[in-house]
Amino acid sequence: MRLLVSTLQQAGAEPIVVVTGNQADALEKELSKSGVVFLHNKDYMTSQMFDSVKLGLSYINDKCDRVLFTISDAPLFTMQTIAELFRSDADIAIPVFTGRKGHPLLIKTTVIPRILETESDNGLRGAIRASGVETELVTVEDEGVLFYTSSSSSTTASFFGRCTR
Repeated sequence: MRLLVSTLQQAGAEPIVVVTGNQADALEKELSKSGVVFLHNKDYMTSQMFDSVKLGLSYINDKCDRVLFTISDAPLFTMQTIAELFRSDADIAIPVFTGRKGHPLLIKTTVIPRILETESDNGLRGAIRASGVETELVTVEDEGVLFYTSSSSSTTASFFGRCTR
């Protein structure tokens, strides 16, 4: 988790917002000196990951112009990938390595209300698709966009950040 926060901080992302669920206390203790803002999805046991995404997007929507979004299980993308995403002018930019979509996503805050209004049984991916928001697939030379470190004991969290205006 510290690696992911460090990468986002080096990219100039601020604020960094972590939406916690399982093991929230341990995560908050681990990142207590990092300047991260924590939101807790108290219903994490009975809700979907998309509910945590909505919580974070709602919080950060009026605080920035573009949001980097990733799940906590995808910490291995590089600064170069973030820079390539920020070169896109699309409403949503998605990194692609060898034809496969990965993380993080770069989302303009102007389209967040459309995403939040969209009903989806397929999480953020389904909401983006159903909302009709313009997306651009950005080819990157970073296989880290595809790596996930998920395990049954992992902490559920979503990370958000912004580039300074």
